[in-house]
Amino acid sequence: TYDDATRTDSIAVTQEGISVIAFVPTSLSFTPAAASKALYVNKTNIKTVTVSSNQSWCTVSKSGNTVTVSATKNAGGQRTATVTITATAGTYDSATPKCTIAVTQSSGVSSFSVSPDTISLTSNAATSKTFTVSETNISSWSVSSKPSWVTVDTTNKTISITQNTGSDRSGTISFSATGTYDDATRTDSIAVTQEGI
Repeated sequence: TYDDATRTDSIAVTQEGISVIAFVPTSLSFTPAAASKALYVNKTNIKTVTVSSNQSWCTVSKSGNTVTVSATKNAGGQRTATVTITATAGTYDSATPKCTIAVTQSSGVSSFSVSPDTISLTSNAATSKTFTVSETNISSWSVSSKPSWVTVDTTNKTISITQNTGSDRSGTISFSATGTYDDATRTDSIAVTQEGI
Protein backbone atom coordinates (compact mmCIF):
# COMPACT_ATOMS: atom_id res chain seq x y z
CA THR A 1 0.00 0.00 0.00
CA TYR A 2 2.72 2.51 0.98
CA ASP A 3 6.10 1.08 -0.14
CA ASP A 4 4.91 -0.08 -3.62
CA ALA A 5 6.62 -3.49 -3.01
CA THR A 6 5.41 -6.70 -4.71
CA ARG A 7 4.86 -9.57 -2.32
CA THR A 8 4.25 -13.18 -3.45
CA ASP A 9 3.17 -16.50 -1.92
CA SER A 10 1.89 -19.86 -3.20
CA ILE A 11 -0.29 -22.84 -2.40
CA ALA A 12 0.92 -26.33 -3.31
CA VAL A 13 -1.86 -28.55 -4.63
CA THR A 14 -1.65 -32.38 -4.71
CA GLN A 15 -4.30 -34.80 -5.80
CA GLU A 16 -4.34 -38.56 -5.52
CA GLY A 17 -4.62 -40.46 -8.79
CA ILE A 18 -6.28 -43.69 -9.82
CA SER A 19 -6.03 -46.91 -7.83
CA VAL A 20 -3.30 -49.28 -8.91
CA ILE A 21 -2.30 -52.79 -7.84
CA ALA A 22 0.84 -54.53 -9.05
CA PHE A 23 2.50 -57.82 -8.26
CA VAL A 24 6.04 -58.90 -8.96
CA PRO A 25 6.66 -61.54 -10.17
CA THR A 26 3.71 -62.42 -12.37
CA SER A 27 4.60 -66.14 -12.34
CA LEU A 28 5.81 -68.72 -9.82
CA SER A 29 7.38 -72.14 -10.25
CA PHE A 30 7.38 -74.94 -7.67
CA THR A 31 9.21 -78.26 -7.53
CA PRO A 32 7.06 -81.34 -6.82
CA ALA A 33 7.72 -80.94 -3.07
CA ALA A 34 5.17 -79.16 -0.88
CA ALA A 35 6.32 -75.56 -0.43
CA SER A 36 5.26 -71.96 0.16
CA LYS A 37 6.48 -68.69 -1.31
CA ALA A 38 5.83 -65.25 0.17
CA LEU A 39 5.51 -62.27 -2.17
CA TYR A 40 4.84 -58.56 -1.77
CA VAL A 41 1.83 -56.73 -3.19
CA ASN A 42 2.53 -53.20 -4.38
CA LYS A 43 -0.67 -51.17 -4.18
CA THR A 44 -1.65 -47.51 -4.49
CA ASN A 45 -4.97 -45.97 -3.42
CA ILE A 46 -6.40 -49.36 -2.52
CA LYS A 47 -8.70 -49.94 0.47
CA THR A 48 -8.75 -53.72 0.71
CA VAL A 49 -7.40 -56.67 -1.25
CA THR A 50 -8.75 -60.20 -1.69
CA VAL A 51 -6.83 -63.24 -2.96
CA SER A 52 -7.99 -66.47 -4.54
CA SER A 53 -6.75 -69.54 -6.42
CA ASN A 54 -8.55 -71.58 -9.05
CA GLN A 55 -6.99 -74.91 -7.96
CA SER A 56 -7.33 -76.77 -4.65
CA TRP A 57 -3.67 -77.86 -4.57
CA CYS A 58 -2.58 -74.23 -4.75
CA THR A 59 -3.73 -72.13 -1.79
CA VAL A 60 -3.18 -68.45 -1.14
CA SER A 61 -3.36 -66.27 1.98
CA LYS A 62 -2.75 -62.60 2.75
CA SER A 63 -1.25 -60.75 5.70
CA GLY A 64 -0.84 -57.02 5.20
CA ASN A 65 0.96 -56.50 1.90
CA THR A 66 2.38 -60.03 1.89
CA VAL A 67 0.72 -62.79 -0.11
CA THR A 68 1.74 -66.40 0.54
CA VAL A 69 1.23 -68.97 -2.20
CA SER A 70 1.42 -72.64 -1.14
CA ALA A 71 1.52 -75.82 -3.22
CA THR A 72 0.91 -79.34 -1.93
CA LYS A 73 3.15 -82.28 -2.85
CA ASN A 74 2.66 -83.28 -6.47
CA ALA A 75 2.58 -87.02 -7.11
CA GLY A 76 1.29 -86.61 -10.67
CA GLY A 77 2.19 -84.74 -13.83
CA GLN A 78 2.96 -81.05 -14.22
CA ARG A 79 0.08 -78.82 -13.19
CA THR A 80 -0.83 -75.16 -13.32
CA ALA A 81 -2.97 -72.74 -11.34
CA THR A 82 -3.90 -69.07 -11.43
CA VAL A 83 -3.79 -66.87 -8.34
CA THR A 84 -5.90 -63.70 -8.58
CA ILE A 85 -5.38 -60.62 -6.42
CA THR A 86 -8.28 -58.18 -6.57
CA ALA A 87 -8.76 -54.75 -4.99
CA THR A 88 -12.30 -54.63 -3.63
CA ALA A 89 -12.47 -50.84 -4.10
CA GLY A 90 -10.23 -47.96 -5.02
CA THR A 91 -9.86 -45.30 -2.32
CA TYR A 92 -10.89 -42.51 -4.68
CA ASP A 93 -12.09 -43.94 -7.99
CA SER A 94 -14.11 -47.00 -6.86
CA ALA A 95 -12.19 -49.14 -9.35
CA THR A 96 -11.54 -52.84 -8.82
CA PRO A 97 -8.10 -53.41 -10.34
CA LYS A 98 -6.63 -56.89 -10.19
CA CYS A 99 -3.58 -58.88 -11.22
CA THR A 100 -2.92 -62.59 -11.74
CA ILE A 101 -0.02 -64.90 -11.03
CA ALA A 102 0.58 -68.00 -13.17
CA VAL A 103 1.66 -70.87 -10.91
CA THR A 104 3.38 -73.98 -12.27
CA GLN A 105 4.43 -77.09 -10.35
CA SER A 106 6.67 -79.64 -12.02
CA SER A 107 5.80 -83.32 -12.30
CA GLY A 108 6.39 -85.63 -9.34
CA VAL A 109 6.08 -88.82 -11.38
CA SER A 110 9.08 -91.12 -10.87
CA SER A 111 10.94 -93.19 -13.45
CA PHE A 112 13.82 -95.64 -13.19
CA SER A 113 15.75 -97.80 -15.64
CA VAL A 114 19.09 -99.55 -15.94
CA SER A 115 21.23 -100.23 -18.97
CA PRO A 116 22.24 -102.51 -20.63
CA ASP A 117 19.30 -104.91 -20.65
CA THR A 118 21.54 -107.94 -21.11
CA ILE A 119 25.13 -108.95 -20.49
CA SER A 120 26.32 -111.93 -22.56
CA LEU A 121 29.76 -113.34 -21.81
CA THR A 122 31.35 -115.69 -24.33
CA SER A 123 34.14 -116.57 -21.94
CA ASN A 124 34.07 -118.43 -18.64
CA ALA A 125 36.71 -116.09 -17.17
CA ALA A 126 35.92 -113.76 -14.26
CA THR A 127 35.05 -110.32 -15.53
CA SER A 128 33.56 -106.96 -14.58
CA LYS A 129 31.02 -104.84 -16.45
CA THR A 130 29.60 -101.40 -15.86
CA PHE A 131 25.96 -100.35 -15.99
CA THR A 132 24.15 -97.01 -15.99
CA VAL A 133 21.09 -95.82 -14.11
CA SER A 134 18.56 -93.31 -15.41
CA GLU A 135 16.31 -91.93 -12.70
CA THR A 136 13.81 -89.12 -12.18
CA ASN A 137 12.29 -88.24 -8.80
CA ILE A 138 13.77 -91.34 -7.16
CA SER A 139 14.61 -91.27 -3.45
CA SER A 140 16.56 -94.55 -3.34
CA TRP A 141 17.28 -97.68 -5.34
CA SER A 142 18.93 -101.03 -4.65
CA VAL A 143 19.52 -104.53 -5.96
CA SER A 144 16.60 -106.71 -4.89
CA SER A 145 17.92 -110.04 -6.17
CA LYS A 146 20.81 -111.53 -8.16
CA PRO A 147 22.61 -114.83 -8.84
CA SER A 148 25.12 -115.93 -6.22
CA TRP A 149 27.96 -115.75 -8.75
CA VAL A 150 27.30 -112.05 -9.42
CA THR A 151 28.33 -109.10 -7.25
CA VAL A 152 26.89 -105.62 -7.81
CA ASP A 153 28.63 -102.44 -6.65
CA THR A 154 25.83 -99.84 -6.62
CA THR A 155 28.22 -96.99 -5.76
CA ASN A 156 30.51 -97.46 -8.76
CA LYS A 157 27.80 -99.16 -10.83
CA THR A 158 29.84 -102.25 -11.66
CA ILE A 159 28.83 -105.88 -12.01
CA SER A 160 31.46 -108.51 -11.16
CA ILE A 161 31.03 -112.07 -12.40
CA THR A 162 33.09 -114.95 -11.03
CA GLN A 163 34.86 -117.52 -13.19
CA ASN A 164 32.53 -120.21 -14.45
CA THR A 165 33.96 -123.68 -13.83
CA GLY A 166 30.81 -125.50 -14.84
CA SER A 167 28.27 -125.45 -17.65
CA ASP A 168 26.64 -122.42 -19.25
CA ARG A 169 24.68 -120.36 -16.76
CA SER A 170 22.27 -117.47 -16.73
CA GLY A 171 20.56 -115.28 -14.19
CA THR A 172 18.79 -111.98 -13.61
CA ILE A 173 19.89 -108.96 -11.62
CA SER A 174 16.75 -107.21 -10.35
CA PHE A 175 16.65 -103.59 -9.24
CA SER A 176 14.02 -101.79 -7.19
CA ALA A 177 13.55 -98.03 -6.72
CA THR A 178 11.19 -95.84 -4.68
CA GLY A 179 9.65 -92.63 -5.99
CA THR A 180 10.32 -89.46 -4.01
CA TYR A 181 6.90 -87.89 -4.47
CA ASP A 182 4.58 -90.56 -5.88
CA ASP A 183 5.84 -93.32 -3.49
CA ALA A 184 5.77 -95.70 -6.44
CA THR A 185 8.01 -98.76 -6.68
CA ARG A 186 9.89 -98.88 -9.98
CA THR A 187 11.74 -101.98 -11.13
CA ASP A 188 14.10 -103.02 -13.90
CA SER A 189 16.53 -105.83 -14.54
CA ILE A 190 19.64 -107.00 -16.38
CA ALA A 191 19.80 -110.52 -17.81
CA VAL A 192 23.26 -112.13 -17.48
CA THR A 193 24.49 -115.18 -19.38
CA GLN A 194 27.96 -116.76 -19.24
CA GLU A 195 29.44 -119.63 -21.17
CA GLY A 196 30.89 -122.55 -19.27
CA ILE A 197 34.02 -124.61 -19.76
